[in-house]
Amino acid sequence: MKKLVTFGTIGLLAVSLIGCGNSNDKETKKSDSESSSVKVTKKKDSVSESKKKAEKERQIKDDEEAMKSDLATLPEQSNGLITKAVYKDDSTGYGIELTLSDDVLSMNNAELKNMVNKAWTLGKNLGESYVQFPDDESYGDMVTVLDSSGNKLAHSSAFTHKIKYDL
Repeated sequence: MKKLVTFGTIGLLAVSLIGCGNSNDKETKKSDSESSSVKVTKKKDSVSESKKKAEKERQIKDDEEAMKSDLATLPEQSNGLITKAVYKDDSTGYGIELTLSDDVLSMNNAELKNMVNKAWTLGKNLGESYVQFPDDESYGDMVTVLDSSGNKLAHSSAFTHKIKYDL
């Protein structure tokens, strides 16, 4: 420490600044090493979060593939009610599309509505069985039931995700 002979507050200020300058060097070195360890920790956290994100994306992709293969078996499970079941995720829309057999269209309105509801419920239940994360949308949120000509018979409501008839 340097000796300073002055009178008044200016001398005290000079002494305190000189004293702080010497002790600050040690503290600066400590804080630099602490901040570098903090940076390393933040980097590790971001790496682990990116791994978690990649794992979630892989899980979603695997679930989508498994759901698509289960959709292919849905016509057999429905005893001829459904002729085609696909998952769409393109510019024309997204969700599960179910095509009903032409035999269903010859039924009266009440019976037709009942069959459309059965098909829609099958698609919704299958789609919802593939939700892994509680806050995620399920594949069953958007189910559309079509006739063989492509006319919409029913679809899922965008807000409530319940059936809306288009008959």
